Amino acid sequence: MNLLLLGILTIAAAGILNGTFAFPMKLVKHWNWENIWFLFAVFGLVLLPAAVAFNTIDGLLQIYRSVPPSSLLVALFLGLGWGLGSLLFGLGISALGFSLGYMIVMGTTAIFGTIIPAMLSGYGLLVSARGARLLGSLVMISLGLCLCGVAGRVREQLTKAAVERYRILTQTHFSKGVLICLASGILSACFNIGFALTTGISAAAERSGATPGNSSFSVWVLIMSAGAVPSMSYCAVLLWKKKSYRLFRVGGRNWFYAAVMALMWVLTLQLYGDGTNSLGLYGATVGWPVMMASAIVGANVLGIAGGEWSEMPKRVRTWLYTGIASLMIAVVLAGLAGSA
Repeated sequence: MNLLLLGILTIAAAGILNGTFAFPMKLVKHWNWENIWFLFAVFGLVLLPAAVAFNTIDGLLQIYRSVPPSSLLVALFLGLGWGLGSLLFGLGISALGFSLGYMIVMGTTAIFGTIIPAMLSGYGLLVSARGARLLGSLVMISLGLCLCGVAGRVREQLTKAAVERYRILTQTHFSKGVLICLASGILSACFNIGFALTTGISAAAERSGATPGNSSFSVWVLIMSAGAVPSMSYCAVLLWKKKSYRLFRVGGRNWFYAAVMALMWVLTLQLYGDGTNSLGLYGATVGWPVMMASAIVGANVLGIAGGEWSEMPKRVRTWLYTGIASLMIAVVLAGLAGSA
């Protein structure tokens, strides 16, 4: 199989996992959100990435000593930014409702996570034919998000339970909610920006004998561990304030669900690292819109399969399907950008 096509398909698979890894949360019983998310952060953001990194990369600590301290600080700082963006995502969704909030956050993340690495590459990417295809991919992602967002908004209006579930911060002004979502999108883009800016760390891991795919975990372990701090801290406050830490004594199956989420997340990291490596120099820049579009497609297809749209009017489902088609076109355009 062509290396480029393999890379695009691998990143698309990572995106689908990214869009569906939280599905086991729907199966959780007797726990609050902070219980399952705290465990996911411990397993998926700290323990498993560290276990993969230390078991597949010989002399990882020595590698960290050999690279410029600034590279480590960049990874940690941007990882912390990504973690803050993840927290703000929940606040933005609560303020604006799921569909509009999700559209703003994911659109902003896709754009900034693609444009900033492209600008920092210094190769004139955005003014080339490759850049035109890449920008076209972002336009299709924005269009797809708008169509899916409109469909989702109508579904919220027709489903009172959805409105009650997501519009928690009813006193939040609309403009403030928009700002929260924009901030979440920009900070969430730090996930890819940090990965793109710290290739020197993974290169050092490769020189030490790590495979190209596993070498990415020398970066992921830094970004993920820093990103876990905001989530774990916030969950710890809620666990203590609401005394919900007592719920860990019940719902033993929920620990399994947290572990499944963590495994799916770590597999996402593995596949994204493998895919971007296959795409070469512009791997993170070209791969990010593929990742974002595939994540949104995966989440919506899972919703369709789960019957979330079965009772919606045909026009609403048409908007949804057209949005998914636009996102798939975005993946194709990003793939063509990688081949330019």
